[in-house]
Amino acid sequence: RLDGECLRVLRGHTEWVYSVAFDSMGDILCSAGFDGTLRLWNVSTGESIRVIRRPGVSFHSVAFTPGTGSYIAAASSEKVVRMYRVSDGEIARTLAGHTNSVTCVAFQPPQGTLLATTSVDCTIRVWRAADGSCVRVLGERSRAKVWCCAFDCSGLLLASGGSDNVVRVWRISDGSVLSALTGHKGAVRSLAFHPHVAGVLASGEGNLTWGSDNSVRLWFIGEDSRPLI
Repeated sequence: RLDGECLRVLRGHTEWVYSVAFDSMGDILCSAGFDGTLRLWNVSTGESIRVIRRPGVSFHSVAFTPGTGSYIAAASSEKVVRMYRVSDGEIARTLAGHTNSVTCVAFQPPQGTLLATTSVDCTIRVWRAADGSCVRVLGERSRAKVWCCAFDCSGLLLASGGSDNVVRVWRISDGSVLSALTGHKGAVRSLAFHPHVAGVLASGEGNLTWGSDNSVRLWFIGEDSRPLI
């Protein structure tokens, strides 16, 4: 509600809840926790639909496939990305290649043909969602841990952010860096493209103990990429 009233409290996780995502219809919510569980909730009733358990694992990020919402992709401390069937909670495929914890997952709009993942191993990987094959590895020469990524509304661009305080915008077709956006004073932790206006990107930063101004920056991605404010 627009008045800020809490509609429902969903309980079940026993440690930090690190990521939440709705399916495309808004009927199901998935929550990902450091307690080694992914929990599916009925949004209308608040009832638990299913609990997916991976003991000893910390889940960091979760995303539904666009459109059908048939699968959930989950990033975790396992160093792999797993795709789970929403219908029964079983593993549909495992995407292996990262060498350290996976920090973020993002499906390419509008159909989820590709899946992008980021990792503490300093790389971004782009996978074909249908078969789990890796089609591109970005940032192989980087020494910066990558915390987040997001596709633009066209699905042609991918933004990434990490421990070097830089937002990079990649062209998916060839893996080239279109822009390297500087100005943040701390690690870039969160990214979001405007859902309808091409080229508008928001980025958020933060370090636990040092050096950050905890700012959110808005950017216009174009030939003269620059902050909007």
